[in-house]
Amino acid sequence: MEETRITRRQQHDEVRAARLILNKLTYAKFDLLYAQFVDVCERYARSDVHALRRIVSEVFNTALAQPGFAGLYADLCCRLARDVSHVFVVPAADRKEALDFECLMLRSCQDEFVRTVLAAREDSNRNSSVVKDSCVVMKRGANTMGKSCTTDPTICLGCGSKSQRALDAIKAKRRILGNVRFIAELYSRGVVVREHCLREVCISPLVKRITAFSNGASSQSKRRQPGEIYEQDIEVLCKLLTNAGRALDAWDIRNAAHGRQTSEYTNGVYLALAEARARSALAPRLRFMIEDLFELRARNWAPRRAGSIDPKIWSQQSCQTAC
Repeated sequence: MEETRITRRQQHDEVRAARLILNKLTYAKFDLLYAQFVDVCERYARSDVHALRRIVSEVFNTALAQPGFAGLYADLCCRLARDVSHVFVVPAADRKEALDFECLMLRSCQDEFVRTVLAAREDSNRNSSVVKDSCVVMKRGANTMGKSCTTDPTICLGCGSKSQRALDAIKAKRRILGNVRFIAELYSRGVVVREHCLREVCISPLVKRITAFSNGASSQSKRRQPGEIYEQDIEVLCKLLTNAGRALDAWDIRNAAHGRQTSEYTNGVYLALAEARARSALAPRLRFMIEDLFELRARNWAPRRAGSIDPKIWSQQSCQTAC
């Protein structure tokens, strides 16, 4: 019993140490903190046979919680996939699966995408309606109390459980977009997420549903207001292509040089978005999002204004150069 208690305490301390390093990770201190993280992984591997799963879970959840630093954590995955997989002892029951860091990280990305984007249609629509209606409920209460209502659904005090559901919906959407950004960054670096996964698991199902809506072939579109069904699908696809579009186009160019034509598939993806943009019922926010994506691709993925670069990215690149 005492040995089990010590082991659990060690596991808790090592997980906490790994999490603290991940939260402090920057390009300026990347090499130093990376060495500390690998050291924690090696200690962690000696105390827990399932340590690799826990390390992958820590990195994955931290990357989704901080989507603005998805590129940083993708760079971390590039190094970890090379350096730490041999450190961990895979349990005998799992050896048939040939588990390594890349395999487990890919599974985490796929499972999260399928669960939150492809398989959660009813919950998504219900949560979006809660976000829109939460403030209406507060306004009704404000009218009776003689008070004004805030327009932020996260602080509507009079909405009760509806306000909490709205907050949960906002957090869920942030996690979805964080996962999409992380997948795109991993694909752009050629690690974990490969061509087949991005096209067949992520892009193709979204294109099929968007095309069905645009052509009026979806039975759901007859029962609900147009524009409310596939808004999340369109937004997810635009975010995915905004971050991974350059790498996808480069893949098509390389295939064309070897006599393999894959550009038709990529052009079909953009055609589906163009048809969705032509629908008058589509929300203006999404229409502008599609137009921005098309303009970005037409400029060969260059920023709209020469020299316009995100300050956070500029800081990271400066630190990377200094190192």
